[in-house]
Amino acid sequence: MSRRVPGGPDARTAQAIDPLSWFTAPFAPLIFGGLVLVLGSILVVTGERDASAILAQLLAVAVCTSACLLVHIATRPKRQAIGWSVSSLVLLISLCGYLLSALNFGADGQQPENWWAPGAVALAIASLAPYVSIRRLALLGFGASVVVGAIGVAAYPSGAGPWSAWSVVVMVTTAPLLAVAASSVFIATVVPTMRRLLAERAAAVEDRAHAAAVETAPVNPEALARLTARVTPFLEQLATTGVVTPTDRAVAGQLARRLRDELVATADASWLDGLARGRSVVVMDPERRADVMNAAQRAALTGLLTAILDTPDTASKATLVELRGSDGGATAVAVSMDLSLPEGRRTMHLAPYYLSLKTAFEGLSWREGDLMSMRFEVPATDTSNG
Repeated sequence: MSRRVPGGPDARTAQAIDPLSWFTAPFAPLIFGGLVLVLGSILVVTGERDASAILAQLLAVAVCTSACLLVHIATRPKRQAIGWSVSSLVLLISLCGYLLSALNFGADGQQPENWWAPGAVALAIASLAPYVSIRRLALLGFGASVVVGAIGVAAYPSGAGPWSAWSVVVMVTTAPLLAVAASSVFIATVVPTMRRLLAERAAAVEDRAHAAAVETAPVNPEALARLTARVTPFLEQLATTGVVTPTDRAVAGQLARRLRDELVATADASWLDGLARGRSVVVMDPERRADVMNAAQRAALTGLLTAILDTPDTASKATLVELRGSDGGATAVAVSMDLSLPEGRRTMHLAPYYLSLKTAFEGLSWREGDLMSMRFEVPATDTSNG
């Protein structure tokens, strides 16, 4: 049996490989934004004397802070992973704040060693570290550092005080380059480590899932027991009397039809139908797509449904699971549930199962509302059926 690596082959970010950490504590961008706001404001107020310059610099601080805020909003757990456009926009906003600061020094000028703006760009780069790959971070970070150096030359064409123009360039680009280096080390350290740990976890999950798949096999022992209870006395009666009457033939035909219908229904049912039988779960799977899931995927979906049904505050115990084929042969899965839990408690309750779904499926998204829903996909190339 082949093993599926958690997060898939393209998991190259800390959020993708370890979503639970960034699901329950996604505050790194907010912390960096707070540092920009607080430290930038302090340096502006203590370093500038011109009122108009102070106002312009504080506006630049706000712009740089908004870049980190954008990272926080764009990387919320219910959203898809950020792409090149959002990552570039974050640094573009930060560079705009940096440029606004460079254009609005006071009459006495701003000493480069006390200039807050290069550090703000560095914090914007660092805020992206858990959410982008090392290649994207390096390209965007080095590109932003070049722009920071160019704006620094324009702001101090002849240097400043004892500092030459070259020294100023080195001074203003040091913080962004250090942010790129530190963030790259972070990604290169965390991602391989978590991939190894979660791969071991996924292997254990798949081993346990085989036993779970047997337990949730699509059989209806109660119905079969009822039919057996009727068939056995009938056969005993025939054996005792040794005579088959027309009535016996009619009863035998009726029993045979019922037994055939039950066996056909059992044969046509998937493992998910077996799991839903007798519980408040409605399965819509006309193409029997549930059977393409591997052991880890079945275990993850079973864990989510069990957690939903076992929640004491579930409003109506109504859960709908829909499976549909999509373009390219993939299987789209949607799970809709009616939970009366407040958003905070609901998030904490379902967070571990979100992790399991994230490692087993692709394209996981989460939508809040009166009827909360999760959507994810079984890729067409996933041939590791357990």
